[in-house]
Amino acid sequence: MKRFVVVVGVAALALVALPTGSVGAALPRAQLRNFSCRRAVSPISRQISVWALMRPLLRTRKLQERWVLLSRTSPGTPFTVVPGTNLDTWVSPTDPTLGQRSGDVWKLHKSVSDLAAPAAYRLQATFRWLGAGDRVLGSVQRTTPTCAQPELRPDLQVQSITVQALPKRPNMNRYVRRAVRAGGRPAGDDALGARIARAPAPTGSVRGTGLQPELGAERDRRSGRRGQ
Repeated sequence: MKRFVVVVGVAALALVALPTGSVGAALPRAQLRNFSCRRAVSPISRQISVWALMRPLLRTRKLQERWVLLSRTSPGTPFTVVPGTNLDTWVSPTDPTLGQRSGDVWKLHKSVSDLAAPAAYRLQATFRWLGAGDRVLGSVQRTTPTCAQPELRPDLQVQSITVQALPKRPNMNRYVRRAVRAGGRPAGDDALGARIARAPAPTGSVRGTGLQPELGAERDRRSGRRGQ
């Protein structure tokens, strides 16, 4: 079973005091806003995030939210819950009285990064209002749009490795790797990140090469990159 590495970040909470008379039935009690889906080559930089706004119901004593990350790897298949830190647990405002006034608004930013690819993700929030004695006054779910995370890293396969002599370093070899992309398209040559010293064979012997690794890197004249 494929496992996903999930990093969760929760931003600061904010209290917005609205005039009591301006809070009407038209204002949503639970809302997701400013959805963001960040794609990247590096998994740690891939992220899905959203802001949640929650307003109290009549006689609310406590506001709560529970978040889950949903994922699927193939189109047409159902989304399933991905386990992770700070997910699938009830959270409340740091101010325990937030939500007891009609004009209160709880703002919470939820983000999950280090997403595996290729896959599609959604964040789902369950909003819950508690009254006296922790009696549930209401509950509702909201789900973000889908965040598609394609695999942006090239799909390369090693086609050959060539050994080249270094004219100015007669005791050294340079190893060049030739790779192809998926579908057989050439990806170019790439110098491996090591120079290998050729140790001379013992006098009178033709067996063995006596290869010894040497620290360092040989500059690739084609790509201008330097192996590490």
